[in-house]
Amino acid sequence: MEEVKNLYRTALELAKNGSYDLAIQYAKKITDSYPDIFLGYFCLAAIYGYIENWNQVYLNAIKADELDPNNPAILNHLGVSLCQLGKIREGVFYLQRGTGLGDRDCYNNLGYWIRKLS
Repeated sequence: MEEVKNLYRTALELAKNGSYDLAIQYAKKITDSYPDIFLGYFCLAAIYGYIENWNQVYLNAIKADELDPNNPAILNHLGVSLCQLGKIREGVFYLQRGTGLGDRDCYNNLGYWIRKLS
């Protein structure tokens, strides 16, 4: 598990510094070696969020959610990506779930997207 955490931290650091392709490679090492651990897919969702590839955020967040249901951070990725893809009502559903679990990011994003619906 230590290897997964190190790959995860490295991938996110690379993404924060703008090395997105390399960050994706590191995150994919997690999904390739540990396909039953949500962290690799969650990491990919976060990286794709940096570059606003909302379809990839959604696809990876769905995989992460299957492995770790009711994780508020994953629900936030799902909600935001769906809203960005124009599926606001579906996205709001995930943001409401995350808000119900007490997640502040889901709460803030939910407010933003509900205002967009008005």
